[in-house]
Amino acid sequence: EELFEEFSQFGHVTAVHIPVDDTKRNKGYAFISYESEHDAKRAMDTLDGTDFQGRLIHILPAKPSSDQANDAGIDTSNMTYKERQALARKKEAEAAKKSWSASFLRGDAVVDNLSDRLGVAKGDVLNVKDGISSGNAAVRLALGETHIISENIAFFESHGVDVKALESSSADKGVIR
Repeated sequence: EELFEEFSQFGHVTAVHIPVDDTKRNKGYAFISYESEHDAKRAMDTLDGTDFQGRLIHILPAKPSSDQANDAGIDTSNMTYKERQALARKKEAEAAKKSWSASFLRGDAVVDNLSDRLGVAKGDVLNVKDGISSGNAAVRLALGETHIISENIAFFESHGVDVKALESSSADKGVIR
């Protein structure tokens, strides 16, 4: 409120934002937004280097962050800090499209599936006896995963799901699977 009053003498202040740390103490700086660029310039010229509550005020003009770069053509100059942050979060959410992939299986899911089907212990699937493995367990898991994925794709296709369409939509948007 005191900052608002101090800076309001130069024009209409639209927002005052004072960042705080984890302990809710202010970090020693603030962001003041004016309705008019002219008013902001007058406040900066007049108050820079003056004393406010025993502290020296040093005023720098703000620069928009790269996160707030406006690609959509929306005028953010009259928005409050909270509104600009909400817009940035919305843009980030829109850009972060993730697709579902029918061809992804975790390694432990492959082992569980194969041990259930074969009626053997997980260690037997990996062919580990007394801490000694015969052959490459990674190769056996990859073969098992390939077989299960093929079955999954066949199941989905038999029920009218175009798995290739699901997977290609993410590639079209630049999402890496």
